[in-house]
Amino acid sequence: TGATYIPAYDDPIVVTGAGTCGLEIMTELPDAEAILVPTGGGGLLAGTAVAVKKINPLCRVIGLQPTASPAAKLSFEQNFPLDPYSHEPTIADGLAGGFGAIPLYIARTLVDDILLFSEAELRQAVFTLIDQEQLVVEASGAIAIAPLLAPEQPFRDTTVVCILSGANIDRALLAEILTNGQSSA
Repeated sequence: TGATYIPAYDDPIVVTGAGTCGLEIMTELPDAEAILVPTGGGGLLAGTAVAVKKINPLCRVIGLQPTASPAAKLSFEQNFPLDPYSHEPTIADGLAGGFGAIPLYIARTLVDDILLFSEAELRQAVFTLIDQEQLVVEASGAIAIAPLLAPEQPFRDTTVVCILSGANIDRALLAEILTNGQSSA
């Protein structure tokens, strides 16, 4: 067909493009102390980390993944890209799967941590955004607020930016979350 394949995350140009998110954050809030980044294949995490750390090296860049698909965390621990990666089912399907070699190479010295969240925590994040902010955000994006809902409050008294994206949520799942959810916020 003559079409050009563009990888979703394991490509330096894609990572560079994702870096505009970090640049925009730093332009609007240069004194941010932490950026919470939903993490799948690693393009957004790596690109954001490059831009943020160039402007504010003290700002923490934290990747967030579902416990059911910890490819980024394991890739960082093993210093080896796990792509492809076989994962458990997760409602954060946009974050499921492998972590790319190019994002790992770029991000391994820039990202401060990768945190994992359970399916229950993902559901709570989706519910809280609807209940408290009137935002419908799919679990793959809502994971960005999961650390803020954690009982230990790791970002208390910290200027935090949460990257929220995507409203592609299954109607049945959304109905179930709304029926069963209770916001603790």
